[in-house]
Amino acid sequence: MGALVFADGGQDLQSQRMKPRHGASLALVGWYLMLPPIVNPAYPGRVDPTAPISHWYFYNKTEAGRLTQQNALVFGSEEACKARLMHQREIMKTLATVVQHDMTASLALWDNAICIPTDDPRLKGN
Repeated sequence: MGALVFADGGQDLQSQRMKPRHGASLALVGWYLMLPPIVNPAYPGRVDPTAPISHWYFYNKTEAGRLTQQNALVFGSEEACKARLMHQREIMKTLATVVQHDMTASLALWDNAICIPTDDPRLKGN
């Protein structure tokens, strides 16, 4: 696995370790912003927040990139992840009031998005 780059400018996980105390080392955990799967693309706005995490999409800042774990942004803290989530929700809500087309699908994705730690055991299937 290559070095993880934090979206909030932090160091990668491998270089960010606490000094060993009593022979133990503690690795810091990053955070992923996850988007729920769309139930059926023919019906916008229907997402499945109960689907296993292995079916969810990883947020990445590059619109052209695939929403996979390999391309995912890694946030240095839960707070940074949640701040980005709140920012994205506000953008979608603002767009929904301005644009002249249906934003139901985008709103549903962001309303159900979550932040999870990079060491979450539910990610083992990805």
